[in-house]
Amino acid sequence: TYPVFSEASRKGVGIVSFGHVDCSKSFLTCRRFQISSIPTFYSFNPDGESKYSTFMRRTASSFIKDSLSFLPDFTVPVNSSWIDLKNNPESKNINAAILLTTRWSFPVEWKTLAFNFSDYPILFGKSNERKTKKELAKVIAENPEQSLDLNSIKKTDLILFVKNGKISEYKGNFTFRHLQREIYEVFGIEKPV
Repeated sequence: TYPVFSEASRKGVGIVSFGHVDCSKSFLTCRRFQISSIPTFYSFNPDGESKYSTFMRRTASSFIKDSLSFLPDFTVPVNSSWIDLKNNPESKNINAAILLTTRWSFPVEWKTLAFNFSDYPILFGKSNERKTKKELAKVIAENPEQSLDLNSIKKTDLILFVKNGKISEYKGNFTFRHLQREIYEVFGIEKPV
């Protein structure tokens, strides 16, 4: 097997399914997809399939990202009004998962989680702007009810959960499965069977 593909399969558990076809045993399938060289990679989604470009870097992350490119993005830019109880009384009613990062792009897991929970009243916010982090830190500092350690705001990736005006920091692993489990628990959502 192709080692990077196997790694993507392990990292993508719960996000995307991976499989392989042995062309020496499944000749008709390989012919249908015009496989002329091995390895060849395809991504399948509800809208059809696409051949993985031979010019793209073949990394576990790029396989997962390419496979999920068809998902709609239900994430939205976050702002301090989401947690500002003093100036925005409506923020007491907000249930949100917030990703603050210093990365240039957002991890595909975040978009996938937002899609996964799109039927629930949870906002999935994101920001990679230093200004937003500072605004959130200021609001948290001004609110004595919040018990968040402000040093957390300096992390590369910080995930906050907001439930009925209360903020908590996620301290677990940044993987789809771990975050999904935590979101079910924090927001009191029954896990599907």
